[in-house]
Amino acid sequence: MTDVWNAAQESNGRLVVPRPRGYHHPFGLFLQDAVSGTALGSDRTKPEYLAGVLYAADALAEIHDSGITTEKELPLEGEVGRLNRTLDQFAIVHPKAFFLLRELLDHLRDRLKGLRPEQQLPTHGDFKYDQLLHDDDGKFSLIDFDYFAMAETSFDVAKFSAYVVPSMPLDWQQSVAAESARTAFLERYRERRPAATLQRFPVYEATNLAGRAMTMMWVQAPGWDKAAETLLVMAMERLNSRAP
Repeated sequence: MTDVWNAAQESNGRLVVPRPRGYHHPFGLFLQDAVSGTALGSDRTKPEYLAGVLYAADALAEIHDSGITTEKELPLEGEVGRLNRTLDQFAIVHPKAFFLLRELLDHLRDRLKGLRPEQQLPTHGDFKYDQLLHDDDGKFSLIDFDYFAMAETSFDVAKFSAYVVPSMPLDWQQSVAAESARTAFLERYRERRPAATLQRFPVYEATNLAGRAMTMMWVQAPGWDKAAETLLVMAMERLNSRAP
């Protein structure tokens, strides 16, 4: 976290993180400065949402270019394997989703055969819009680095893109705004890092969308079954589509 803090100080405001203060080993307690602001909400139509998405692209580019190293790694195989282990659960509680996920996993494995690995970079590890705090002055901060690790470039680029999609949109405007936000995020990131290796992006995005379907199954909120189906269908569509 000290390395992340130092990188943030050299970013000209493109990356803002809480300042680390210490770590208490007996209790596993990490101490850092408080951060002002509130979490970026899920309403994709609010002006601060798009502003947060653009900040997120800048912040992730700064982390990826920071040169920080760590022994922890987040391999793609682990993400795909986690989905495979939930197949039996889907078969019991939602057979239609089971067949959708099984087909998706077959396509994921097949696609990976023809894709070379990407560059390994330091990354946030849990990069989603709800990890952003914003204040009344329109400034943003990035929090929650518990999963910070080395991973392929697309790991967090795709995770953020996948979580921009609403699982249960209230209306068509939310879906349209989400697509616009996803496009804006990817364009800003590629503008900041034009040489980024993103050949596995569709695989990572599809994997994250399927992971969200898996979470829906576990939570079982009202309407979870249709939401899980939708996310799995979108995962297949993303896998077979070029990024905007």
